[in-house]
Amino acid sequence: MTHDPANFDKIELEFIYGHTPLCFISPMEKAQEFHHIFGRGGKREDRHIFSSVLNAAPLSRKLHDTCPLLNTKGFRQALYDHALKHVSYAVAKGNYAYTDVDLLFMAWVQGEGYDSDTIE
Repeated sequence: MTHDPANFDKIELEFIYGHTPLCFISPMEKAQEFHHIFGRGGKREDRHIFSSVLNAAPLSRKLHDTCPLLNTKGFRQALYDHALKHVSYAVAKGNYAYTDVDLLFMAWVQGEGYDSDTIE
């Protein structure tokens, strides 16, 4: 089995969301999966930037499998904003530090026309 460079680092996600993350969309449910908000990068050479914690949205399995809105521009923006707030909070608490991958990913997101001005 080959390693997918777009896979999330589970330890980094735990620093941000703790042991039992809650679903972004339905916070009364525990998240079983982390959704790639902007996908995994396809066959791009810089596919690894899609492993950024800023591309991760904890979701329940049911929502991850069935929600048709996940891949719409407005919903992606909302999920990204929410992820950015969680990551920024973890940075402020000293639980996480932005990585080069995160910075490259933020630049890619902005280049695609999404807003990321909520970072401090």
